[in-house]
Parts: sequence; structure tokens; C-alpha cells
Amino acid sequence: MGFKKEEKKIEVLIPPEELEKGEEEKVEENEDSEVEEVEELNVEDSERELSKKVDEKREEFNKFAKKQKIYNYIATGILLVVLIVAFVIALTVGNQEGQSWVTLLVLGIAVVLLVASFVFTRLQRKKMDKIGNEYVQFVLTETNKEIYRGERFTDLNFALSNDEKESFNESRIFLNIKSFKAINVTTGKVNGNPFKVFDCAASVLIKNRPQPHFLGRMFVFDLKDVDPSLRAIFQIKGGEYSYPVDDIEDLQLIEGNNKYSFYISDEKVKTIFDGKVLGLIKKFKVDKNIIDVIVSLNNSKLFIGIDYADEFINVPTKESINLKNISKSKLDLEKVIAIREAIK
Repeated sequence: MGFKKEEKKIEVLIPPEELEKGEEEKVEENEDSEVEEVEELNVEDSERELSKKVDEKREEFNKFAKKQKIYNYIATGILLVVLIVAFVIALTVGNQEGQSWVTLLVLGIAVVLLVASFVFTRLQRKKMDKIGNEYVQFVLTETNKEIYRGERFTDLNFALSNDEKESFNESRIFLNIKSFKAINVTTGKVNGNPFKVFDCAASVLIKNRPQPHFLGRMFVFDLKDVDPSLRAIFQIKGGEYSYPVDDIEDLQLIEGNNKYSFYISDEKVKTIFDGKVLGLIKKFKVDKNIIDVIVSLNNSKLFIGIDYADEFINVPTKESINLKNISKSKLDLEKVIAIREAIK
């Protein structure tokens, strides 16, 4: 349950002529040859306890779903049998002289059964949707309690869904977002700093089909002391499903290579995204879970979007929750918090 990437994306590298518009490319000599670090993912006891709770709830959900399928099969079978019997009766009896009323009766029964079947199916679907949403809400809430555990997190509130399209668009990382859906919306404070985070799928239309440009987790922080006119985008480029940011008409490329690109609106941005902040952003690595990472500064807000793989972001219904994903989410959260707290 959740979102799904559908088509292969094509990474577009920055052409040499674009680099000439900005400052000289700033890449350390040994950057291309550096060995990718492997993060240590330790599973805690609290995470194992979370897995047990989710497994129990998942089993309840799957048992209910199985029962609903059986009920639907039974109802469909009964409907087919009755319709066949009614059809046979109409053919054998209804055509006899003086028995035309039988045909009308059979047709009436068939109509009633079809209407009843339609109503039953809709009610069952609504019930299934309700139970499914309750399961997703349970998993996300319990998972969030584990991820945002500790005294530094306060005023936490979890919601299954909310309309966060305006908040996503405010990041100004992609143009022409047509379809958008957000779930797992969390608000609160970390070390006194207000934040909001949500999982989302943002798509554009390509050949009249929605194509996700971002599918992952977006963090939003207020930066009240930062000039709202200043803009910046730093993208750590990724793999197969990564799209380059394109809301960059009023920005200047000052650094770019096959690993990342950095756009700013004004030289003043460098006092905000200084060497320390950029170093913290670069701690994110593209791997089997992370497609790319986009950090945006706009309208006195900091946006940190982590574009995750499908299996990482989705809620499992058939298998146990992946505890490594919980550990990974915690590590990524620590990197996000470090970036926010490094900005003065």
C-alpha cells in the first residue's frame, strides 16, 4: 500500500555549456574515486517490538481481506446460479401459453439480484477501504512513534493524509506538477524547531500519462531569519528513476557534475549554504533505497526531499516490516536534522 513508480526515468546530465554560465566547477580531485561508505544499520529492541505489533495487525488485516474475498466469491456464485435457473425457467415455462407472467417475474428477480449484488459489492468495498486505511494508519503511526522517539521531539501529530500540494509546490523543485498525493503527514518540533514531513508522489504528464518526478519523503522547516527572496536548490543526482530539477529559470548553476548540481539566486545564499551545510548534504548517498536527494531554499523555508525506492516507502501488506528500513529512516532523519541545525 502506498505509491509506485511506473516507468524508467532517464537521467539528464548538465551540458558543458551550462557549467560555463556559473562559476568554475568545484569538485575535489579525489571525489570521483572515493569509496562509497556503507552505513551501519543496527536494529534496536524497540524496533523488534514494533515489528511484532505490526505483524499482529497485518495478520488481522489479511484475515479480514481473505474473508471478504470468500464472501464475494459466494455472493457471485449464488447470483450466477440464480440467474441461470431463472433463465432456464423463462425459456421452458415462460413461453407456454398463459405463462408470460413467469417471464416477467423472472426478469424482475434478475433485476433485483443485480441491484442487490451491486449494493453488496459497494458496501464490501467501502468496508475493505475502511479497514485498509485503519491498517495503514496503524502502521504509519507506530512507525513514526519509533522514528521520532526521544525528548527532543515535541508536539508531535500524525495524520494519514492531508492536502500538502501547496507545501510541495512551495519548494519549487519541479514545474508543472499535475497530480499529487500525500500520506503519512507528521508535524511537530525537533529541538524547538517546528517541522513538517510527509510522504508524497508528485507527477507530471508525459504523453498524457502521469509520471512521478518525486516519490518519497519531504521535510519542511521554517527559516524565519532568512530573506524570503533567496532561492537555492542542491540535488544529489541518482539512478534510474531520478529526474533533474527544472524550476531553475531564475537560478544560476555554480557547481555541477555527474553527482550533484547546485543552483542559487544570489551570492548571499553562500552564507546560508556554506561549506559545513554543503558537506552535511553530501553525506547522503544514492543507494538501493535512495533515488536522489533534493534540498531547496525558498520563501524563508528549507525543504529536504528524499526520493525513495517503492519498497522502502510503501506499507507492507504481505510481508513483515523491514526493520532495516526503520533504521535507515532514523539515520536519514539525523542527517536532515543536522542540516537544519547547521543553518544559522
